[in-house]
Amino acid sequence: MAFGSHTISASGSITQSTAATLIGINITPTITLSPTAGNIGSTVTVAGSGFGANSIIRITYDSVEITMLNATTDAAGTLNQPITIPSSKAGTHTIAVSDSQGNNVKATFTISNTPPAAPTPVSPTDNKTIGLLGNITPAFKWSAVTDPNGVTYQLQIDTNPEFAYPVINKTGLQSSSYTLYSSEALPRGTYYWRVKAVNNASVEGPWSAPRTLKAGIMDVWMLALIIVAVAVAIGLGIYYGIVRTLQRRREAITVSEVEMFPGQWPGLELPEESTRERPAPRRLALPDVSRTSKTLATEDQARLKVIVEFAQSIPLAEPDYNARWVENLVESQIQTQLSVPAYDQLLKTELQLHYEPSWMRHPIYKDLTSMLQKHPILHRLETFIGDTERCAGDSISLIQQIYHESKSEIPPDFLERGGWAFLTAVYTDAINWYAGKSLYDPVERDYKLETPNGGKEAIQRWLSGDVNTVIAGRLILAHDEKEALQLRATHLKLRRTWRNSEKARQISSSITQLQLQRGELLNAFSQFGKAK
Repeated sequence: MAFGSHTISASGSITQSTAATLIGINITPTITLSPTAGNIGSTVTVAGSGFGANSIIRITYDSVEITMLNATTDAAGTLNQPITIPSSKAGTHTIAVSDSQGNNVKATFTISNTPPAAPTPVSPTDNKTIGLLGNITPAFKWSAVTDPNGVTYQLQIDTNPEFAYPVINKTGLQSSSYTLYSSEALPRGTYYWRVKAVNNASVEGPWSAPRTLKAGIMDVWMLALIIVAVAVAIGLGIYYGIVRTLQRRREAITVSEVEMFPGQWPGLELPEESTRERPAPRRLALPDVSRTSKTLATEDQARLKVIVEFAQSIPLAEPDYNARWVENLVESQIQTQLSVPAYDQLLKTELQLHYEPSWMRHPIYKDLTSMLQKHPILHRLETFIGDTERCAGDSISLIQQIYHESKSEIPPDFLERGGWAFLTAVYTDAINWYAGKSLYDPVERDYKLETPNGGKEAIQRWLSGDVNTVIAGRLILAHDEKEALQLRATHLKLRRTWRNSEKARQISSSITQLQLQRGELLNAFSQFGKAK
């Protein structure tokens, strides 16, 4: 029965219809959830009754609208609406249903607080020693952990097994491995490392048992001492070898002249040529390979030409000090242009970046790797691909952190208003700050307010970055000028905060290194096929 006042009439064989009893009742709306507990991403059916007939309903999760559908009740005021539980912390959350008659009914949904299991460290193995002098950048790997709420990982490295002041503390890692950047290289010494899983409901699992890692076999002074000792030994060996050779050349065997008594000793006459010094035999030169090599068949020449041209045209990713290059990698992965749903998945860690260029699956690339299987450039190319994926993943993780820390100050529908640029502008500003490309202080004149489509009567305002700044372009659409000014103040605060981010500094350094790696690879590939 729909919400409102209803009349019940009663009459019978004794009671006359003109004297029927009339009773007015009011219907109170109610809702039930099925199920009432679960995980992030669970589908929950919201069933309700007693709402206004044929009324548009609004469903919120912790006061944030979670469905944009025009859901309505039927003529009897009932509803049966499935919803998806968004990312949120473990514990109880409020789901509220309201209709156009002003009814607002609430129920609670509980997200599991069961912690994820502890990962198992895989490599480096316990007590392993890496490198000669230290400054190592090992790859850490551990077993993947599954959890209904999804997980990220936290890796800690310290010189103390208590991990009181970790020298490396990486959070929000998307994959079950992490390779240190050169800026994170570990000097010579003994280290301890551990890892744990944290699910997307912010429930932390236990730490793995710590493992020991030793960086460097010896100190620099010890290596220098060994080098000096070896050099001295070699020098003495060379010296005594030269002296001994000279002594041998200078030694002459003096034979006393013997008087020959007639008939006692037969005279020995040596041939004249035997007394001459014999020339040393000439040394044979090795043949010139380039002159003796056979000419390739026409078909092989054509195949080699194709491989060389393929290597010279490989489209390597172009890391830059803004978020666009990361967006390009994501678009290449999902095979479509980024839109509001994809941005939402990125921010909720529902979309994971995996950078595997399509050209790596090309049959000519297999020929190229076969030809270069022992060439260092192939390892450098694979290293560049891996470093690019890690840097892009770190960039997305940083944007997610900016989002979570600003969530309470930005409107719930900020993505529909173009707000992805609002977040990435904060990221771009921090990265360029550490790259030394944007050193001025963030101020209000970095922004401008624009009316949509240039109209003068419009109430809405675009908050935009000035063209002369690294945040140039539209950031977010505000309902009015007052909200635009509030969003400007929020953006200024975020920029000033994230310029102190250690993670932003590391990403900026990684981008610079990737740009150098890319330039070296392109230069190396451009030399393919050229005559030496």
